[in-house]
Amino acid sequence: LQMQNNATNTAAGHITLAYGSLRIIASSAVDMNGYNLTISGNQEGINTDAGATFTAGSGTVTYDRSGDQTISTASAITFNNLVLSSSGSKTLPAGTTVNGNLSMAGCTATLTNGVNIPVNSLTLDGVARAAGTWGSSSSSATHQNDTFFAATNGILTVATGPASTTIVTTSGSPSIFGQSVTFTGTVSGVGGTPTGTVQFKTNGANFGSPVALSGGLATTTTASLAAGTYVVTAEYGGDDFFNPSSGTLSGGQTVNKADQTITFPAIADQEITNAVGLAATADSGLTVAFAVGSGPASI
Repeated sequence: LQMQNNATNTAAGHITLAYGSLRIIASSAVDMNGYNLTISGNQEGINTDAGATFTAGSGTVTYDRSGDQTISTASAITFNNLVLSSSGSKTLPAGTTVNGNLSMAGCTATLTNGVNIPVNSLTLDGVARAAGTWGSSSSSATHQNDTFFAATNGILTVATGPASTTIVTTSGSPSIFGQSVTFTGTVSGVGGTPTGTVQFKTNGANFGSPVALSGGLATTTTASLAAGTYVVTAEYGGDDFFNPSSGTLSGGQTVNKADQTITFPAIADQEITNAVGLAATADSGLTVAFAVGSGPASI
């Protein structure tokens, strides 16, 4: 389908190109006007000359050729929703932007080397994926997947993804110094069970190493907290399906001082000039200090 009338051509319905591609000659334009465009039959998808423009609008553009396809030859092209399906490799050149959802199934995306392509949300095989950077294992992306991404160093930056929720609970507050306390981070998400790790923190500082989730739960146990009040948080780092989240223990963790008993044997009456050795022990292991309660004596 070739547009060469030096005017803006506005779609009045959905367009499917079972054969060929969309060619826009210089000074001509195509506005999909909210309708969908499907390109099935040619390796080149949208072929634009210098000065030509393509406006996807609010519709969806689908590339479903059985084989390789190049999304566009334009220096810059913006999609609302973009669907890549069927088979083969679908090449996303520099200047590609997806303001809505990029959906892929049955094919791989070839991201041009050195290019960072912004996408609002990502769906792979019908499953929504987490926000962050995506690419092949040849890239520096946080989320690396060689099933859906060809071996380039190009990166897809996804702005939004499924949310997770993190809740922190304690085995007991207040606790007593020396008493074992267990903190539990529970991470949940709609449509699945989050995986990955949780970093516990007390008063903003890391408390131990990250703890792997098992069935959505991460726990850490300690008996070393000094007496005081603590703000306890759990920070979930996210995975390929859920975004990071954090939670704070409601009311915090209070650790009270432990009781102790001091053993101090009685001292027999002494002459005023006698020196007497004193000995006392505390079952807490702390040092015992002496003081004169009454009488003419000094320590």
